This record gives sequence, C-alpha cells and structure tokens, in this order.
Amino acid sequence: VQIAVQAARELGADAVTVGLADQPFVTAEAWRAVADAPAGVRIAIATYDGVPGPHPLRLHHDVWPLLPTDGDSGARDLIRAHPEWVYPVACVGSVADIDTLEDLARWNH
Repeated sequence: VQIAVQAARELGADAVTVGLADQPFVTAEAWRAVADAPAGVRIAIATYDGVPGPHPLRLHHDVWPLLPTDGDSGARDLIRAHPEWVYPVACVGSVADIDTLEDLARWNH
C-alpha cells in the first residue's frame, strides 16, 4: 500500500484505489464504482450483498499518513479505528480469495 501511495503522491493524485490480485471475481465494474466514489470520501469500500469486501478500496490522500508503514494489515486497522470515514459502494461480484490450488479447485466445481 505504501508503494501505491508513494506513486500516487508523485503523480499528484487525490486518492488511490487498491485491491488484491488473487480475487478473480472482483469485477472491473466494482473497481470503477469504488474509484468513482464521491471526492470527499476518505475511505470507499466495495460491498457485496451488503457485506464489506473490503476490496477494492479507495483511500483519500487525507488518510495516507495514517496508514501503517510495515506489516500486512493495509488499511484494515484504519478502517476499524474510523468506521465513520467508510463509504460503502454496492458492487456485483465476490471477494472469494484464491490462494492455493485447493481454493481454485473448489471454485472450478
């Protein structure tokens, strides 16, 4: 996340939209919907059937300094600490996570 934030800073971006590469059922439409959340929203999160995804998510530049600089929690702790900043974006798709060959086999049946 920090690398994405640094690149966004260098480009003069107001926000960065991030997600995981191992969630093949997150649609392009979900990415666009989250990226297009209203400009003043600090944290926009995809929801699927009303349940937070949480990917993809868009982070406004106001929250970048609050993101962790180590570990693998990404924005998770920030979201827990400030649920009032979260703007849910209804999306079609699934956040099914494919990490192993066994995960893939389950989804191929």
